[in-house]
Amino acid sequence: PTEPVFLRVAPTPDGVAVDLGDDTGAAVIITADGWRIGPAPVHFRRASKATALPRPVLSIDPAADFARLWDHANVSAADRVLCAAWLLGALRPDGPFFIANMCGEQGAGKTGTSRVLKALTDPSAAPLRAPPRDEKDLLVSGLNTRVLALDNLSVVASELSDSLCRMSTGGALSARKLFSDADEVLFEVVRPIILNGIDDVATRPDLAERCLHLLLPPLTARRTEADLARQFATDAPLIFGALLDGVALSLRDHRGLNLDPPPRMLDAATWAAAGLPALGFEVADFLAAYWRNRAEMFETALEASPVGAALVKYMEDRPAWEGKADTLLTLLADGPVGPAWPKSPKGLLGVLRRLAPALRTHGIAWSQTRTATGHRLVTITRADPAEVEPTAAVADTARVRL
Repeated sequence: PTEPVFLRVAPTPDGVAVDLGDDTGAAVIITADGWRIGPAPVHFRRASKATALPRPVLSIDPAADFARLWDHANVSAADRVLCAAWLLGALRPDGPFFIANMCGEQGAGKTGTSRVLKALTDPSAAPLRAPPRDEKDLLVSGLNTRVLALDNLSVVASELSDSLCRMSTGGALSARKLFSDADEVLFEVVRPIILNGIDDVATRPDLAERCLHLLLPPLTARRTEADLARQFATDAPLIFGALLDGVALSLRDHRGLNLDPPPRMLDAATWAAAGLPALGFEVADFLAAYWRNRAEMFETALEASPVGAALVKYMEDRPAWEGKADTLLTLLADGPVGPAWPKSPKGLLGVLRRLAPALRTHGIAWSQTRTATGHRLVTITRADPAEVEPTAAVADTARVRL
C-alpha cells in the first residue's frame, strides 16, 4: 500500500493541515470553523534544511495581531493588502499561487522582508536562494522547499521566466533520467514564489501577470539584526495565529465568492479575497489594489519591451495598419536596435503575442490572417481600452458577489 506524502502544507477532507516542523511532529489542522494543533492527519516529509514554524497563538483580535507584521516587513501601506493576499495563498493546499515580486532601492529591506514572509510560511535554515543556473536547478529547489524565495535578482532570463510561470500555476518540469540517454522524468511542481531585486525583474507579461508587485519604500529607521530577531520571536506566534484565522475564513467563504470582473489568477484571487477580512482588510481594497497592480504591470511590460514601446508610438496617429510582418519589423526599427530586438518576422510575431494584453490596455489590438494567395498579413487596429482589456479604471468598479 502507498500513501501520499506532502511538503509543509496538505489538503485534508475538511480543510488544510500545516506541518509545524518541530520535533513533536504536530501539525496545525485548519477547517472552516477555525484551527487547532494536533497530530498530523497526513504524512509529511521534510527537506534537510527545513525548520519549525512559529507555534501559533489563538488571537482575540486577529487584525491587530496581524498588523504586527508591518514592524518586520517593509511594505508600503498601499501594498499591504497584496502582501497579506500572498501569505494567505502560500498556505493554500494547492495552486495556482501568486508570485510575490518585491523591488526597491538598495537598502529598502527586500531581503529582510523576504525572510519574514518565508519564516511565516516555510522557514528554512537557508531561506533565500541565489538564482538557479537552469531549469534543473530550479526543479531541485522546488522539490525540496514549499516556498521558493530567490534573492537579489538583477534579471530573469526568458527560460527561467517560463519555468517560474509553470511552477506558479502548474505544469510539468522535466529532467533526464539518471543513467539513461533517452528517458526523462516529469515532475509536477507547483509552489508559492518570492522574487526580489532592485529592478522589477518580472518584465515578460506572462510572468508579470502571475505576480503581486510590491514596491518597497526606503527605510526610515534601522535596527540591529539581534533586536529584529528578538522582536520577531515575540510577534511571530501572534502573526501566524492571525494568518491561520484568515486561512480558516478562506476555507469557509471562497467557494461562495464571485469576483467581477474575473482576473487572470482567479482561483488565487478568490481564495485571498475570502480570507482578507480576518486580517483587517476589505475585499474592495484588495480588488482595487489588484487591478491597479495589474495595470501598472502592463505599463512596465510595454516600457521594458522595445517592440511594445515602438508600436505604441507608431500607432499614436494611425487608426489602423495592415501589411506583412517583415514590413512592420522594418517600420518599427527606427534607428539602431539593441540585442532584445527580434531578428526575424517570426520573432516579431512571438513578441506581439506576449504583449497582446498589455497593448490592448493602450487601445491597440492585432491579428494575423492568411490571404487567398497564401500571404500572411498582420492587422493592427485601435479600440477603446476599456472595451478590450480591463485597466486601472476597473479598480473603482470591481466588486465581489456572494
